[in-house]
Amino acid sequence: MADGIAIVRGGHRTLFKWHRARKQAGDLPFTGERIIEGLRLGASVEVDLVKHADGGFAVLHDFSLDRDTTGTGPVAAAPAATLRQLVLRDGEGRPTSHQVMLLEDLCALLADNTAFAPDGIVQLDLKEEADGAIGPREIEGFSRAVGPVAAHFILSGGSAENVERLAAAVPGLAAGFDPCSKEAMAELERTRDFSAFVA
Repeated sequence: MADGIAIVRGGHRTLFKWHRARKQAGDLPFTGERIIEGLRLGASVEVDLVKHADGGFAVLHDFSLDRDTTGTGPVAAAPAATLRQLVLRDGEGRPTSHQVMLLEDLCALLADNTAFAPDGIVQLDLKEEADGAIGPREIEGFSRAVGPVAAHFILSGGSAENVERLAAAVPGLAAGFDPCSKEAMAELERTRDFSAFVA
C-alpha cells in the first residue's frame, strides 16, 4: 500500500481509486500536488466537477462553498473570479494555502506536467445530475479546457445525458456512466431485472 495504488492479498491485486484526489483518508481533497503525484504513480484519481456561475466548472464536491472552502453560498452563484480567490479548508475547518481549482486550472496543471505513468488517469465525476443542466456555454468551455489534455481524463457522472453532451464535444475523451444514482440500485434490488438495469 506504500504507493497507494493497490493491495495484493491471496494473489489478487485490488486497485484503489484516489477518491476526491486523496491518497489517504486524511489528505486535503483536490490539491494539485496530490493529483500530480497520483498520475506519476499511475493512480486512478477522482475529482468532482460542480458548475459555477460563468458556465464553467469548479473542482469541488459540494454544491455549496460553505464546508470545504472559505466562501459561502452556492457554487452555481459564484463567478470564476470569486472562486479563484477562495482557499480550501482542512478537516477541522481551518483555511489552508491551497486555492480552489477550476477545470481550466486542472487542465493547465496537467499540460505543464508530462512525466505521468501510462496507467495514471483523472476521473472527472460530473456532479450535475439534473438532465439538461449542461448547455452550450458549459459544453464550449469544457471542450476548450479538456481538449488539449483529453488523454489524461475519463468523464463520468450520474446523468448519462450530461456526460454524453460534454464527451461528444471532446474527440478522444473516454466516458462512462454511473448507473447507481437516482435510486437505480434500490430499483434493481426490488425488481431483480438485471437486463433492464444494464439497458
